[in-house]
Amino acid sequence: MKKARIFYARVDEFWRKEQKYAYLEEKQHIGNIEWQELQPDAKHNWLTEGMHDEFGHFVQIGSKEAKAKAGSETIFKTYSGGLKTNRDVWAYNFNQHALIENIVGFIDTYNEHVYRWNRNKNQTANIDDFVAYDEKRISWSRDLKLDLQEASSQNLQKTNLGKLFTDHLRSLIYFLTELGITQLTKFGIKTGYECTQM
Repeated sequence: MKKARIFYARVDEFWRKEQKYAYLEEKQHIGNIEWQELQPDAKHNWLTEGMHDEFGHFVQIGSKEAKAKAGSETIFKTYSGGLKTNRDVWAYNFNQHALIENIVGFIDTYNEHVYRWNRNKNQTANIDDFVAYDEKRISWSRDLKLDLQEASSQNLQKTNLGKLFTDHLRSLIYFLTELGITQLTKFGIKTGYECTQM
């Protein structure tokens, strides 16, 4: 495989957008720009100016190797992506009433599709052609379509409401793993949320 060549050009980092546009307008063509060819270091870092060699000797914050075996020197032996949602627009809100309204709309739309699918005589139909794509009501993923084909309907559970705390913000969240709304990582890590009936 042919090695890539990396070229770099820099303008004043404090230039405003208009100054950058004017610079590009003046140059007219990428061939008129003064490029510097970069030589990556042994760790494939391209922008190495001012980097210190000792950084590679620091204790790592976490690593896949440390998760897999004991004895690896890291600050944290395990870590995770934490709280994840594929449907932020429905799963998060600062207002409890708005959150419930969003979730009810999402679940109702999903359940309407389950009802229609159960009544459908041709359940071998292409699921992509069957579902209605309306981003204001529901967001379809591959897994959600598979759930639909298994014809499992869902209900709103108030116990699925929770509070999410971070350093800068407090929000409400709705947990419904059956519909892929929220997935929690399973490492027994204490997370920054609490689930309470509201």
